[in-house]
Amino acid sequence: MNFRPQDTNILIIDDDLHNCEIFYAYLKKAGFMPHIASSAVEGLDKVQAIQPQLILLDVKMPHMDGFEVCTELKKDTSTKDIPVIFLTGLTDTKTMAKAFEVGAVDYIAKPVRRVELIARVTNHLEMYRYRHHLEELVAQRTAELQQHREQLEAVVIENIVNAIPSVLISIDSECLITKWNRQAEQKTGICANEVIGKKLEEALPYFSRHIDSIKGAIKEQRLFKGRAEHVKQDAAEYQDVIVYPLSADSSGGAVIKIDPGIHHGMKEPEDIPYS
Repeated sequence: MNFRPQDTNILIIDDDLHNCEIFYAYLKKAGFMPHIASSAVEGLDKVQAIQPQLILLDVKMPHMDGFEVCTELKKDTSTKDIPVIFLTGLTDTKTMAKAFEVGAVDYIAKPVRRVELIARVTNHLEMYRYRHHLEELVAQRTAELQQHREQLEAVVIENIVNAIPSVLISIDSECLITKWNRQAEQKTGICANEVIGKKLEEALPYFSRHIDSIKGAIKEQRLFKGRAEHVKQDAAEYQDVIVYPLSADSSGGAVIKIDPGIHHGMKEPEDIPYS
């Protein structure tokens, strides 16, 4: 978390060039990389150009004072987090209160002493970097927790899916298989890793002549009901099939549910589809 002064840009915005030169010399001697802007407009331009880690801002400037500059900085998402320290000869309560109101982290009364300037600058840079380090840790931890949660949810969902007595097959919008539950493995004798990524009609050929109808149902977000041969291809047994289209916000595919043996007897003239 410790910063290196030589890697730290500090922008001085002050219309008094004599003051700028003094502050520049103080900061340069301490190892920082100071930059000077002699007006509010120039300062706002340089903030965007160099993205400083801290800004020293004069209060009394023509056309646009320091309070207005700070207000503009805090409006911009790219500059709102940059610490601003006001440099001012005004030390009344009203001025100090307004400095904090517009978003400054501190103020230094003029005439500025070198030791005080370097101490305040160093202190706020340390706090700035510490805060950002904490934010990074929080973001990292949040991402890790989200990943663990998703993994746990996936395990729970997989266990639930595998406990269902029906064959469940997930497909994408092109009818490529994305999931193949345990019942599908048991009924077909085909392991999931053998069919994931394959076309539905390649894994279960009796779907071949209905692929266009299934794709149409997915596209139109409607159920597709039908009857199919037993997935073991037992000619004497047929099963009910329902294709549930997934939300258009997801992969745009569907879940196919094939119930255990329900219908027995001769093959019906329209095994798939009927709806």
